Amino acid sequence: MIRGRPAVRIARTCGRAGVAFVMVAGSAFAQQALSGDEIARLVTGKTVEMTFHLQKDVRFRLYFAPDGSAVSRRVGGSDTEGKWRIAEGNLHCTQWGKRNETCAQIVKDADDTYRRIEAGTVRATWHRIVDGKSLE
Repeated sequence: MIRGRPAVRIARTCGRAGVAFVMVAGSAFAQQALSGDEIARLVTGKTVEMTFHLQKDVRFRLYFAPDGSAVSRRVGGSDTEGKWRIAEGNLHCTQWGKRNETCAQIVKDADDTYRRIEAGTVRATWHRIVDGKSLE
């Protein structure tokens, strides 16, 4: 996906032809959210290494068990028990400790990372996904 202001400058500089170019190029690189089935296949019984962007890019490892239970461990920290599920609308939902459940789209990027997007905001980036429970 074309990001940032350079695409806007191209469109302003090139007029209508530039706008057409940006629209075509943008659609060629656009990433789509995963379906619920794709999300489930991606994470069930696996550990996800991620960066949580709302806490100054803190690193976590998350394990999503086949029974819907989950475990989160902040790198260098302790475990938090939780739950996960796939909700209507292809959303990945998690609930950690006593916090409220949050649901998000999962979008795969060209570099094989995934973004967890809640209400239009990227909350986390999933960097690596490995089989089994590997929180160490």
